[in-house]
Order: sequence, then structure tokens, then C-alpha cells
Amino acid sequence: MFRCVGKMFMIGALAIVMGGCGGQFVDATKAEKEARNACTFRSQASMKQCLEDEKLKIAARKQREQSQAHDSWKQMSVGMHAPDPAGGATAVAIDPLHPNIVYAALPPRLYKSIDAGESWSMLNHSTALPPNTRADLAFLAIDPVAPDTIYATTRYMQMIKSIDGGITWLPADTQARARWDNPEFWVLNFPNSLPQETTGLLFTSLNLNTLLWGTSGYAMKSIDGGTTWKALRKGLPPGSVRLSALATDPSNPATLYLGTDALGIWKSRDGGDHWEDLHRPMMPGIKALAVNPTNSSTVYAAGLFGISKSIDGGATWNMSNRGLIKGNTVYSLAIDPVASDTVYAGTFKGVFKSNDAGENWTEASTGLFPAERRADVNQVRMLAIHPADPNTIYAATTFGLYKTTRGGTP
Repeated sequence: MFRCVGKMFMIGALAIVMGGCGGQFVDATKAEKEARNACTFRSQASMKQCLEDEKLKIAARKQREQSQAHDSWKQMSVGMHAPDPAGGATAVAIDPLHPNIVYAALPPRLYKSIDAGESWSMLNHSTALPPNTRADLAFLAIDPVAPDTIYATTRYMQMIKSIDGGITWLPADTQARARWDNPEFWVLNFPNSLPQETTGLLFTSLNLNTLLWGTSGYAMKSIDGGTTWKALRKGLPPGSVRLSALATDPSNPATLYLGTDALGIWKSRDGGDHWEDLHRPMMPGIKALAVNPTNSSTVYAAGLFGISKSIDGGATWNMSNRGLIKGNTVYSLAIDPVASDTVYAGTFKGVFKSNDAGENWTEASTGLFPAERRADVNQVRMLAIHPADPNTIYAATTFGLYKTTRGGTP
């Protein structure tokens, strides 16, 4: 018994030492572990310098977090490498059934968090890509029914897939890949319309295994989880339409919208089998589309000149820019799944929020960018809203991944 008490006393004393002199020792250990995780894939020769650099970054981040304790947005970077200033974060996706699981792409790396973004582990997705290919990911899509199945696309038309939550990755369709890499296939089947870039990737709601892949040329659809694909071109002009945005109606998966650089917005009422030209809005450079999940008649389009809104399913459009900074390009849109009159816009100047279905906008960016940021690279490229707690939002920006738990309100 006395031996047991002695051991308990020693354990208790150790806990007091670690917690008393204490906190510093624990913090130092965590910083050391975090630095080593970030430097894992460095060469032996550069490991020492990498560790020193990472420790300095960790200390600077902790100081910044303390000074920004009352900011609405917090950078989520524990376990991540410092983002490339030329790339930043390009995509973020939330597991719809387990919202504490989040995936984020910071090219050329892909990360996964199981604690709502507080810490991250790097996934090895590059093994599924051809040799000598940059592993830069542009879009992520999670299967809404089987969320361990994740699809990811590179900017230049490769698609990869994981069925075990990101542990292992394979090409999504090796046969299609071989066809797409064969120039004769394109000349014979799609003359003058070679797609060159990925512009969107998403599942259609309420329709299992149906995946839409936007390319610069046109949209494609798979109804078998990415095994086979069909080009959706009927009704579109010949050649590339320079597709730049893709959206589905959450309450009617057969209704699709696509936005283009110069040809306005097109709509399909039959899952993409036929397209009709909406002729409006006359707004070039459309970069994002969103459909109200509780009122299909309300559709938002965003681009180089702000935001345009339709309340009749795309038949007519009106600009909806009151409160937005003049000349502010809008890159992304997200609608609150619970209160659908609340809309968020990711822009060249941060995040803006509307509580009245886009009639008025206010800035909601406190803490979003570092103080030393360059004014010309403040893009908010993608927004993802927590499905059960819509005040929790992730933003993929040129300075990395950020999160708010207050709906962007300071």
C-alpha cells in the first residue's frame, strides 16, 4: 500500500512540476512536436534549419493569436506548413455527417482535421497522381452519404479518390484518365473543345453517386461515383464555353446552373441533358453561383463586378451590391443552411455578410488577414459552413485557412 502511495505521490509531483514550472515545459514540448510534424518530409541536411524556422513561426503565431483574441476569424494552422504566398488555401470541405472532420488543400499539400480545425495531419494524396505532376488541388467533394469517400481534382484535369477518409488515394477512373490523356480521343469526340482546367466539383444533393465536374470547356456528370463520365453539352455553343462556376439546386437536383467568363449563365432543368441560355446577367467573369436551399427561385451570381440576384429562377437579374466595396471582385458564395436569408460572400477585400438575402452587405472580416498582408492578394476563394452550426465558417484564403465561430461578427 505504501509503495502505491509513493508512486501516486511521485505522479502527482510530476504533474505539479509540469503544470507549474510547468506550463512552459508543456508548451515547449507541443511546439517541438508541431515543428517536427511540419518538417517531417525535409531532407536530413535541411531539417535543423527547418525546425528553427518552424519554431519561430509557431512563436509568432501564438503571439498573434493572443493579440487577436477578440477577432472574429482565427487562422487554423497547427500542424500545417506555412502557406505558399503565391498559393495559400484553395479548397476546404466539411464532413456532412461528422462536422468536426474537415479537409483543406494548401498546395501542394492536403490536410485533414478531426477536431474542427484545431490541429491538422497531412495526407499523402500525391501517390495517386502521375509522376512529375504538381499535387496542387483545386476542389474537394465529400460523398454526402458515405463521407469516407472523398474526391479531389487538380487544377489541370486530374481527379483522385479516397474511400478510407484520406488514408490512401487512387486515380478516380484510370480508363477515363487514359482517354483524356490521348489527344486523338479529343479530336474525334470533342473537336475544338478541349477542356484545360477544373472549375468545379460537387455532388448533387438527394441524388446518390451523382457527381458534377466543371471544366473550362463544359460540365461533365457521373452517376456511378466517378467511374464513368458524360459530357453535358447539348444546347451550349460549339467549342469551349469557358465555364467558370457550377451550382445545383439543393431542393431539386435536376436543376443545374453554370456560369461563364463571357457568355452569362446557363440553366438545365433535366440534370444537364439540355441547357438554356438565360441571357442575363450581363456580367462578365462569373466566379460563383448559389441557389437558396429553401427557395429555389432565388439564385445569386458573383464575379468581377460584385453580386447579381434573381428571384425568379434566373429569368431576370438585378445587381445586389449595397454595402460592398466598389470594384470588389467576389470569388465565393455561401448560404446559411438554417437561415437562408443570411448569405456570405468571399471577396478580394475579405468576407461580407448579408442578413436580408443580399439586399445589404456588411464587412465581416475582423482578424481574417495578417496585418502585414499585401493588398493585392487578399482573396477569399472558398467558404464552407458547418451544417449544424451555421455560425461556424471556414474560409480558404491566399494567407491560409481561417475559421470563425461567430458568423463573422467581432
